[in-house]
Amino acid sequence: MINAKVILITVAILLVGMTGRCLHYDDLWHFVSVLSARLNFISTKTMVSALLTFRLVESNAYVNFYRAGDRVLEDGLRISDLELRLSKENGRTPLLLSFSLQGSCITLDAVKAHYPHLTLTDYPRAGSQNEVASYTASAGASGLAVTFSFAVKQPDCLSQVVISDKQ
Repeated sequence: MINAKVILITVAILLVGMTGRCLHYDDLWHFVSVLSARLNFISTKTMVSALLTFRLVESNAYVNFYRAGDRVLEDGLRISDLELRLSKENGRTPLLLSFSLQGSCITLDAVKAHYPHLTLTDYPRAGSQNEVASYTASAGASGLAVTFSFAVKQPDCLSQVVISDKQ
């Protein structure tokens, strides 16, 4: 198992640019774009190009589960519940990165303005307020799909984003 201190130091170094300042994200679209482009380079051995400070919280025979602290974007949107799942198999891409959103309401129309070709990939079935309607943008140049979910309890506002290697 990788030493947690090594991971934290590596990620901290990658967060700091030549100017010595941490990377800032203008908005959700910038955040998703940067993470999608760099997520393929993260592995359980290196955590290379990680843009957030993740810590290992759980592990099984196949996957390591990491969490990161909340992040506030330049536009005031709060990114929370950051979870990263990495395969322990060499050469495998990350299984997924997911996070929740708080602070401002991002509508489906706003998502479609940035991702015009969405497919409905999940919908509420049993009437729970925690169920979601999800729309997925197929894998782009990064090879990763991006899924945008809207919870029943607030159906007009984006509640979660998942970036994964599965469509």
